Amino acid sequence: SILGFPSPPWNLTSSVVYGISRYSLVVGWESPRDDGGVEIDNYTLSLHQEDQTVVQTTTESLELRLSLDYSTVYSIIITANNCAGTSYPVSLTSVQAGCRAPPSPVNGSIEEYRSTEEGAEIQFHCQNGYTPNERMSSQCLNSSWSLHPTDLVCVFTPPPKPPTP
Repeated sequence: SILGFPSPPWNLTSSVVYGISRYSLVVGWESPRDDGGVEIDNYTLSLHQEDQTVVQTTTESLELRLSLDYSTVYSIIITANNCAGTSYPVSLTSVQAGCRAPPSPVNGSIEEYRSTEEGAEIQFHCQNGYTPNERMSSQCLNSSWSLHPTDLVCVFTPPPKPPTP
């Protein structure tokens, strides 16, 4: 029988997983419909950003997690490889990573960081005796925070004066 190179992977998907210290890209795909008559050895994933390319090879056909730089646009190309050759490349549309974790507000702290369908949301908390000058949450949408970190300030609230006798 004649062996040939495989058809490309198909049904490509991608999603960004948000975390407080980094973002990960989960890229998924299904095995080629035609393996060329021989087992698929591995997949090559090329992650392109501006003037840099990162290439990784994996034997997994389900997903590969890659660490991303914040506020960066990526394009992804995947090929399937067997002993006869390499499939034609397939690409995913550009993926943009999210926001860098903002600093804690002065006299406050980050209370909760969670992923949302749109990106990420962060909740802040003021120390006792301080109140926020703005709302105490911010959303990461399209790689920028809805509330700029320098706007997050916890201001001193003097205790109420005791009643005079």
